[in-house]
Amino acid sequence: AERPESTSRAELAFAERYLDALLGLSESFMGPLDVRKTLPLICQRVATAMACDRCSVILVDKDSSAGMIVAASDDPSLFNHLIDLTAYPEIREALLTREPVLIDDVHREPLLDPVRDQITGKPVGSALLFPIVADQNAHGVLFLRTVEPRTSPLEKREIRFGRIVANATGVVLRNAHLHVSMRAQSERSRSQRREAERRLDQIQKYQRFFDFAGDGLAIVDGEGRIAF
Repeated sequence: AERPESTSRAELAFAERYLDALLGLSESFMGPLDVRKTLPLICQRVATAMACDRCSVILVDKDSSAGMIVAASDDPSLFNHLIDLTAYPEIREALLTREPVLIDDVHREPLLDPVRDQITGKPVGSALLFPIVADQNAHGVLFLRTVEPRTSPLEKREIRFGRIVANATGVVLRNAHLHVSMRAQSERSRSQRREAERRLDQIQKYQRFFDFAGDGLAIVDGEGRIAF
């Protein structure tokens, strides 16, 4: 049997690894709001912390049967890669329940029976999915894979870590969406201001013309139209 002191050391090492990962993630969240850079960093840190061969962020349109891989730990250039969700019942399960989906051995998992022919021979042994939830809606999943089946179940603290990162990813995506919306609104405001200035300049030109002519009365409305 393992001695208590050795168990304590293992637990401390485990906790330190995950705390280091969370610290690194929090530092990346504090940087410039660029999902193209932030999401791959999230995937890489999670894959390392949880000893997985691959971690990806997959977003889903709730009204569509398509998903989109927007980041992956093993390919920083991967972005907006479409996938067919009918081939991923595990993703649909995570989105439906909004709970983690833990598959220790994909070759024995009943959930994957409908797509058994498609996954046979692929280098996937286990799968772990955490739903990305923001504003009470599931927008995608944090998808972790290992090449070999998992021989021991995940501990509760590992699952908590995955949920924390998935929730933080949801916050990042929501803030990025708000940032884009605010930037678009700001651009619309600038465009409207430039248009108003252009119309005012036209009105002033017409008004100067009629002031110079001195004959008759010019009435100019807000659309730059002139009535005599």
